[in-house]
Amino acid sequence: MRQISLWALLLGFLLVAPGCNSVDKGFNPYLVRLYIEESPNLPASHVTDMVLPVSGSHVTVRSRPVFGEWDILRARDFDTEFGPAIVLLFTQDAASDLYRTTISNQGRRMVLTINGLAVGSQYIAGPIEDGRMSFFMEIDDAEVREVAEGIQRTSTEIQKRANKR
Repeated sequence: MRQISLWALLLGFLLVAPGCNSVDKGFNPYLVRLYIEESPNLPASHVTDMVLPVSGSHVTVRSRPVFGEWDILRARDFDTEFGPAIVLLFTQDAASDLYRTTISNQGRRMVLTINGLAVGSQYIAGPIEDGRMSFFMEIDDAEVREVAEGIQRTSTEIQKRANKR
């Protein structure tokens, strides 16, 4: 099942990459989106259901993401007693938005998708003041570092291009 998720990530990239003419050859961007859990009682046009690949957890989320890869400054993997995880450090502007978002959505989950696939979620226990959010990934433990590096490389490219403007 975990190997399927990596293949699905690759397939998602292959479907998106041809439309991105500005992407350098050999560069595989990780399209990261973060969604907030929402009530399933809202109209279908406002929500979508996501299923995490390992736990099989169903999470109803708002149909529009609250953050994307352009909001991430850094991504790193780290080891915990429960296994590897990824911490995302948000840009200064996004960190302010993250703080406001986590204040008003305590008790809900934030779902992390990469190239359109849900790969992790995190309960919002309280406001996040430092602009960092960590996720236990529902992918093979050996792939967590590769994913963190891919997110970091994508973030670095976005920051470089933004600084050129």
